[in-house]
Amino acid sequence: MKQNTHFSIRIPAFHGRKLPEVGVIVGYTALIENLELPVPIPTVITLISDKNKKYRVGGWQVHNPEVESSNLGLATKENSMKLRFSVH
Repeated sequence: MKQNTHFSIRIPAFHGRKLPEVGVIVGYTALIENLELPVPIPTVITLISDKNKKYRVGGWQVHNPEVESSNLGLATKENSMKLRFSVH
């Protein structure tokens, strides 16, 4: 069985936070949400914009569409975090 390795979320708001523009939430935030991990949401959320923009504002790191949205390395780089998984 093939497992989902692409984690992204396309919604207008996330946990009460309105997205700064139309795009797809990726990185740790999408991973945490999709896997329903009981951990805090990162203070900076990574968003791939539908437009050709790259900036940081109010807890959002916005990238242009050329960034590979399934790249967990982007999440690691942007959020400076480590996740530890335990399989039971």
